[in-house]
Amino acid sequence: MPREFSLVHPDRELPTTGQVVGRTLWAAVLLVVLVLFAAAVTSSITPVPAWGALTMLPALLLAVLLLMATRVSRPRLRYRFVRARLVTVVRDAAARDRLPVGDQQQKAAGAYACLEIEGLILFTSSILAMVTAIVLWPVGPTWGPLIVSFVNIGVLFAPGAVRGMKYLGLYHRDGSR
Repeated sequence: MPREFSLVHPDRELPTTGQVVGRTLWAAVLLVVLVLFAAAVTSSITPVPAWGALTMLPALLLAVLLLMATRVSRPRLRYRFVRARLVTVVRDAAARDRLPVGDQQQKAAGAYACLEIEGLILFTSSILAMVTAIVLWPVGPTWGPLIVSFVNIGVLFAPGAVRGMKYLGLYHRDGSR
C-alpha cells in the first residue's frame, strides 16, 4: 500500500460534512470565547502590552486540543503522509464527480478532506474573534499582523475545504458501503 494512503483505523467509516462541521463548531466557539476573554483582559492593562495579541496562541492551542478530543470517529492519516497526492485525489474526484478507485484511497482522501474542513472552520472563527475584539476593545491588543496571517492561511484552506465538502458528499452518495 502506498505511503500516502496509510491509515490508522481504516475500518472506521468517513463522517459526513455535517458531522465534521458539527464537531468542529465546539472548538470554534471555545476559540472565539477565549480570544475575546484574552482581549478583554489585555485591554484592561494600561498601557496595553505589546504581547497582548500573542494571547491568541494559547486560545488556538486549547481549541485544537478540544477539537482532537471531540473529533468524530473516522479513519486517520498516519503521521507521515504525502499531502500533494491526497490534494490531487480530492481535487480530481471533486472535479470529475467520481470517487477514486480503491477503498483505502477513498478513505485516505476523505480523512484529508476532513482536516481541510476543520482547518477552515478554526481559522475563520479565529479571524471572526479577532475582528470582534477590535470592535469591542479598539484600544486593545494590536491584532493586525495576526489577522493578516490568519486570513492568508484561511484563504489557503478555503478551496481545499470546499473540495473536501464536495468529496465527502460524493463519498456518501456513491461510495459508502
